[in-house]
Amino acid sequence: MSSSPAFTISGYSTARYATWFFIDELGLLLDAGDGLIAGLMSKAAKIKHIAVSHPDRDHLSGLLHFLKLFGGQGVPTIYYPESSGSFPALAEFSQRFDPDQPGRPDWKPIASGAEVVLGSGLVLRAQANRHVPCESGQTKSVSFSLLRKIRKLKPEHRHLTGPEIGALKKSLGEAAITDEVEHTELIYTADTPIEPASRWGPTKILIHECTFLDAATAESKHQIARHSYLDAVLDIAAELQPQHLILTHFSARYGADEIREAIRAGATKRQLGLPTYAVLPGETVHNILGHVPVYAPA
Repeated sequence: MSSSPAFTISGYSTARYATWFFIDELGLLLDAGDGLIAGLMSKAAKIKHIAVSHPDRDHLSGLLHFLKLFGGQGVPTIYYPESSGSFPALAEFSQRFDPDQPGRPDWKPIASGAEVVLGSGLVLRAQANRHVPCESGQTKSVSFSLLRKIRKLKPEHRHLTGPEIGALKKSLGEAAITDEVEHTELIYTADTPIEPASRWGPTKILIHECTFLDAATAESKHQIARHSYLDAVLDIAAELQPQHLILTHFSARYGADEIREAIRAGATKRQLGLPTYAVLPGETVHNILGHVPVYAPA
């Protein structure tokens, strides 16, 4: 049985048109497609960190409107794949297009494996993916993992009393008597071709793109190397067993009922033991995990 979700996640995602997700508790926006201001309205003022996965317009076209209304000096911080020249160009254009904007936000390139400290033991880690072709050593498209890091007492000290541990910490320092342990709270794949489940690893919440309902359609559209399809994503979820699965980025060629039926059939076939949610084409969904899932285990 899944536990109650720790985060309030809202978003919109339709392939080719727009994608954005907002984690309320962290002030974190994942991608910044068109319509994010209309979807969040005044809540957009809470955005402090924007992590953009790649420079396709449907993942960043909402930035200019957001910055005009809510951008200030150093706020928000916008993270983008380090090898993408589109973002510095957009930052320059934004300043010229809105010269009266009250200050400049902080634009920061991020490398694969780099981490952003969000506070309260949480960090955001970027991981290069294969959605945007690039040369070896370059990072033009990324997925994001939200990690919780804590320090646990080393095994050799666990027999000590509280006062003894306190004295040891004072003399040696916390780092000397503890190990850092990390747990993945959330994975946002962004646009990505299918990867082995081991690439993602265990997580509580998996937000996975699912552009196509079958491999044949993806192949016929020559998108199998850039996007994911339902059967393979459900296989990944069955292996990883997250507490919650959110499927996104469906092609608008599919109707809502068609998507729901395909998810239920695929999840039932695999006896998937976790609730599965879908952000359907054309729909903005607030508090996704607060809705009735498309599929729930019996």
